Amino acid sequence: ENAGNIKSIRSIMAALCSCLAEALDNRTRASAWARMPERIIFVRHGESQANIEPSRLAEIPDHAITLTHKGREQALNVGLQLNEILSCTAHISVVLSPFERAQETLCCVLNTLKATVRDVQVDPRVREQEFGNLQTVEEQRRDREMQAHVGRFYYRRKDGESSADVYD
Repeated sequence: ENAGNIKSIRSIMAALCSCLAEALDNRTRASAWARMPERIIFVRHGESQANIEPSRLAEIPDHAITLTHKGREQALNVGLQLNEILSCTAHISVVLSPFERAQETLCCVLNTLKATVRDVQVDPRVREQEFGNLQTVEEQRRDREMQAHVGRFYYRRKDGESSADVYD
């Protein structure tokens, strides 16, 4: 009889532990969801020097390429567009690339944005794919030809990355 009672007690304890674990898991999940952002908005940098003159990549490292006048205007307009989406009492977090053009874009956006930026994190994982160091126009042409032959996703430039390299 005691063996049966012990089995029943163990069964009840297992059920209680399971319920408690589920309740804790639900509470943890609810807490995690409460900390999630209401929305995630992606913004790409404005027009850069290399967008209008690819030969600049032979003179200036990719990470140091800056915005054009038009690119700065585009970024100012993004701030105005975000004002239409976000309330002026919104508190936002920003994650951005270490590339100069991304940081320059953020500076312009902040000139017109009414929401409060609570933190800014520079994260190299959101930078652009590495295309190699100081590429001449001829190297860029040759890379485009090889990319067409090998496949855009798989072609790896000299001193650079393929799209497959940065996929995850």
